[in-house]
Amino acid sequence: MLLNTFEAAEQLRIAPATLRWLIKSGELRAYRLARAFRIDSADLEAFLRERAAR
Repeated sequence: MLLNTFEAAEQLRIAPATLRWLIKSGELRAYRLARAFRIDSADLEAFLRERAAR
């Protein structure tokens, strides 16, 4: 399932601007559809697991 930046930021409990920074820095994988980013829920879960391991 693809999430928009607001939905993904809400799940991570961060600001949408912070989420966009994570995407642009390459820490979080996202797809560009039209002019908006979409984040796959599996990629979001992988990001959370990686962060928890640190």
